[in-house]
Amino acid sequence: MLEVGKTLMRNFSQPMTPVWRQFSASHRCNCRGFTLTEFIVIMLVLAILAAEAIPRMMDGGVVAVRTYADQLVAAFQFAQTAAQQLDVATAVNITNSGFSVTQNGSVVQAPSGPYQTTLTNGVGISPAGTITFGTNGLPNSTASFTVAGSGSAFSVYVEPTGFTHE
Repeated sequence: MLEVGKTLMRNFSQPMTPVWRQFSASHRCNCRGFTLTEFIVIMLVLAILAAEAIPRMMDGGVVAVRTYADQLVAAFQFAQTAAQQLDVATAVNITNSGFSVTQNGSVVQAPSGPYQTTLTNGVGISPAGTITFGTNGLPNSTASFTVAGSGSAFSVYVEPTGFTHE
């Protein structure tokens, strides 16, 4: 005959295991973090990227030279477009320390103010000169200008067709 009392009753001679221990051993998560090898590889990749990127970001001189070269190209393109649309000869006057866009001897007023740029950070343009775009959009001469500083230089070209590029 089955003894009901023994199967339903707990054996009180054994100490009771706390609930948190019962679940922690049997319900362990198989979640793991990074292994040491994975961590070292990630750190190595980050170190290589930092060694390449940080010197480029810290050298603002090269960025300044490129920015001024881009602005000079934009000034030529603006002058060409203004000459065609306004039917007035428009010139880009270039000095060693900057450039400006003029019509009839006065600086053109762009939406953001006078269209003139003064170079900073030891950047210069050579040679100095003036390129005038006629009402047909063609320049009075072709030219090549060099924007230089901080050990880098960019050339800006004005073609006979009025096409301006670096």
